[in-house]
Amino acid sequence: MNAANPTMPTPGSTLLLTEDEAAKQLRTTGRTVFSFRKRGLLRCVKLGKSVRYRMADLEAFIDTMAATTATVEVHVEGAVEVTP
Repeated sequence: MNAANPTMPTPGSTLLLTEDEAAKQLRTTGRTVFSFRKRGLLRCVKLGKSVRYRMADLEAFIDTMAATTATVEVHVEGAVEVTP
């Protein structure tokens, strides 16, 4: 767990995060995380009907987004548009 915020996992933790917890880690909304997942931009773990996220997958997502030269726009309806 994170010393500054004991409810948030530290990088490399094996704890699975809910969509809302993943959104907090990414400083965005659950709807945006859902949109990234549905478009195949963010990996998840499915446990029955539940969807969870690993910290390693969130970090990989951030690295991928930082490495691209594209601009990612998230619209109000949750659609993600990637433009070069």
